[in-house]
Amino acid sequence: MKSIRILVPLHIMPTEKHITTIMFENLLPELKSQFNISIFWLVYRPEKLIDFKIPTNLGQIIDIHDFDNCVDVINEIKPDIIYENEDRGIIDLACELAAIYLKIPVIVPINNASINLTFSKKYQFSHLIKILKTFFYKQSSSNSKINNPSSVKGNFYLTKFNFLLKTMKASRVNIFKRLSFFYIIFKSMLSEKPPIFSNSTNNMYRLENENLVIPLLQKGFSKSTLYVTGNPIYDLAFKKINLFKNKNQAEKIRVLFTPLQLYENGLWSKGHQFSSIESIISSISSNSDMELITKLHPSSISLSDYKNIINKFDSQVKISQSGDILDYLSKSDVIISFPGSSTVFVYALVARKPIILCNFYNQEKHQILEKNLAIECTNINSLTKQIHSVISKEQLSTQQVDSFLQQNYFKTDGNSTKRLSDAIVDFLSRPR
Repeated sequence: MKSIRILVPLHIMPTEKHITTIMFENLLPELKSQFNISIFWLVYRPEKLIDFKIPTNLGQIIDIHDFDNCVDVINEIKPDIIYENEDRGIIDLACELAAIYLKIPVIVPINNASINLTFSKKYQFSHLIKILKTFFYKQSSSNSKINNPSSVKGNFYLTKFNFLLKTMKASRVNIFKRLSFFYIIFKSMLSEKPPIFSNSTNNMYRLENENLVIPLLQKGFSKSTLYVTGNPIYDLAFKKINLFKNKNQAEKIRVLFTPLQLYENGLWSKGHQFSSIESIISSISSNSDMELITKLHPSSISLSDYKNIINKFDSQVKISQSGDILDYLSKSDVIISFPGSSTVFVYALVARKPIILCNFYNQEKHQILEKNLAIECTNINSLTKQIHSVISKEQLSTQQVDSFLQQNYFKTDGNSTKRLSDAIVDFLSRPR
């Protein structure tokens, strides 16, 4: 059996939940049926890792602080292939440049955000302000085995840029290309589009849906490098969801509230976020025919704040930060959230659960609103009326939902991992 070494740049530990780690949880068993797999995680965190071990079945950790540039990383690890993050950034660019120089193939995941995502000038300006603010934020590590428990984020931005510059030098990238790459990075930071740095014929581009093919061909990409697979991170969820496509028979309307991290991500002020949350909880908990469940994102920093708000109105309201979101979704009749991007919306659509997005501060509209796949609530006084309305209506049109899901997520059959595995096998079998 052929041995394959995979290098994966990652900003967190591989033991943590992330779209990349979830994807590899699904992918590795498929690949191991055909290859002897060795995986190396190039971990780039602000602080140097000290004696941090992970289970051997998860691979091996490579600390970016031990290397001057990515050419040195590749020369030491000698990977057969590199897998980039979906939210590609500075370190991914460094890896890609080094890979091109050393003729190592790269798998580049591309989703709709890479091609279609656009924001208003007002949003771009506010996002720039957010970036400048976070540049000076101090962050603390929860890992006791890490040096320097507190550091300024901006310091690490500079560290990453320095790593990139040294990689450019080691990869013999000329000054004009260096400037163009920095322009791409800056533009992607303003638009929140994951940048596409190159269209090398030595790379494999994993596409989330078929609609991405034509725009990439128009940009000069070779058709032989494009593989439409869907997104493997949804596979287990899609399979599980297919088991509970039915309405609950409970006496009360079960409302699942999944507040997005708009304040934590710099899109709302703390006042806007928590006044909205307070209004929603107050409105729903005051209705005797409704049962409210609040499910926070696992990385939310505001659990105690949420509990304080809830206790003002009803201490019996359930709130959780842990657990599988699908378990909560299966027991719910309607989903309440804020405009933004969330996998919960995808899961809700697959399960045919109605979605209400509370847009009290003229937030950029999510595409599910534009496609009439969700209800927009702009006034808290109308929320409970809208909940009753969506519950009494027929479920969303199967054709309407399926068309949207196919356009954006290819297939919901739970087989994206198998398609990706087959694509990698095909890609690696080609002569180079």
